[in-house]
Amino acid sequence: MVKSLNLRSPLGISFDGKEGPGSYGLNREVMLTILVVHESKVAANFAIVSPNETDAPRIKAAADEVLKASAPAPAGTPEELRSQVARLQEEVATLREEVAALRLKVEQARPQGGPRRAEMERPKEDENLVNLCRRLIQPRASQEQIDEAVKDIEAYVASSDDLKKQYAGILGRVLDLKYGNELGQAAMRKQLEKYGK
Repeated sequence: MVKSLNLRSPLGISFDGKEGPGSYGLNREVMLTILVVHESKVAANFAIVSPNETDAPRIKAAADEVLKASAPAPAGTPEELRSQVARLQEEVATLREEVAALRLKVEQARPQGGPRRAEMERPKEDENLVNLCRRLIQPRASQEQIDEAVKDIEAYVASSDDLKKQYAGILGRVLDLKYGNELGQAAMRKQLEKYGK
């Protein structure tokens, strides 16, 4: 359900029956009840019998008020704040690269409970090829870096049908997982068309 609704926030489901948790005093005849909570206290309560577009501004205003109250005021000069934002963006990009590399590594590794079916069907992949492919999934990779990685990979797999097959398998898996930036994904799709035949 979470995936089908494309929800981007935590979702909780109450097992307390149609009326929800008893302490909330919800009315099951009401189509929609929205609680805006701040520090474990209800800051606003909306019981909506027939939801329509006029409800959203009131709910958004209540949520904005809570977010305003809970966000600490930024400290420092504008230049210091810009510097902090740039540093944080760099840290996030580095962490994304590390996570992407770890996911690719985990995807190849055998889980403790035994191999998954896909792993049983897939032969062990060439470590050098895997390392070369990691250059395609770097979130900050430029077009030049992607082109250079493709050139190096093509040179590496050129003389081996087995490596070409492994490369196509890696590309398909990485594209399914949506790793890399748009430039990398575009390059990987072209490579998959070329080597996935």
